[in-house]
Amino acid sequence: MGDEEVTRGDEAVTIHACLFEAKSIQDYLFQSGRLRDVVGASELIDSLTEDLLDDVLDSCGLEQGREIEFSRRAGGAFYAFGSDAEVVLRFRDLWTLVVQQYAPGLAYDIGYGEGSTHLAAFDDARRALRADGSRYRPRLPVGAPVAERSRRTGLVAEGEDGDAPADAVTLRRKQFSLPARAGFVGRFSPSDSGLDWSDWPRNLEAGADGAFPFLGDRRTVALIHADGNGLGQLLMNARAVVEGQPERFVGVFHAISEGIRQSTQESARQAVHSVLLPARSE
Repeated sequence: MGDEEVTRGDEAVTIHACLFEAKSIQDYLFQSGRLRDVVGASELIDSLTEDLLDDVLDSCGLEQGREIEFSRRAGGAFYAFGSDAEVVLRFRDLWTLVVQQYAPGLAYDIGYGEGSTHLAAFDDARRALRADGSRYRPRLPVGAPVAERSRRTGLVAEGEDGDAPADAVTLRRKQFSLPARAGFVGRFSPSDSGLDWSDWPRNLEAGADGAFPFLGDRRTVALIHADGNGLGQLLMNARAVVEGQPERFVGVFHAISEGIRQSTQESARQAVHSVLLPARSE
C-alpha cells in the first residue's frame, strides 16, 4: 500500500486507535413516538462527541491534539488515535463506563486496534469494531416480574414523567428536551433570525402547547433523511490518498468530517431561512 511506519527519531512508533460508533440511532430516536423525546434523544446523541467527550478527556488528563487526536468527532461517533497504549486504553475504558450512564439504552460498538501507521491502526480497530457488533449488552436494570413499567416503551420504570411511570431512557431524553439543552436552535437557525425554542414544534398532539403546525385536519408527518450523495466514493478516494501518504490520515479525514458537519448545518440554516422564516407566525 505504500504505507510507511510512523517513527520518532530512529525508533518506530506503534499507533493505537479507539473507534466508537453509536448504532441503531433511528430506533433510539423514535422509541417512544413522542416529538419531545425525539428532540431530546437527538440532542443527547449530538452532545456525546462535544461536552461529554471533552469531560472524559479532562478526567484522563488528556489534551486533544497532543496525547490523543481525532480523525472523526461528530454524529455520535469518534475515531481516536495515540502513541501510548496505556493512555488510549484508559480513555477507552472510562468512555465505555461513562457513555452507558450518560445515554442509557443507546446501542453502540467500540473497537481498539494498533499498527505501525494511523491507517493500519484504524483498519485493526475497524475489525474489532465490527466484531463488537455481535456483543449483547443487557439493558439495566433487569426488571422483576412485579416491577412497574413504562406504558409507552414497556421498559422498567425508574421514575415518573408527569404522573406516569417512566423508564431511564425516557427520563434522560426529557432532560435533553428542555429549552436549556436546545442546541439545535443555534446550529440550525440563521444568524439574527430571532428564532428561539418556542418557535419550534415540540408536540405531535394537535392544539397542545408547542404543537406541530398541521395543515387543517391532516395529521401526516414526514421524516426526511438526508444522506450524502457519493459520500462512500469520497471516503474511498480519501483512503487512496492516505495509503500513499499515511502521515496525512488524521488531517484528511478530520477535514472531511468537519466539512460534512459544517455543510449539514449551513444547509439546514438556508432551508430555515428560505422556507420556515417566511411562513413564521405568532
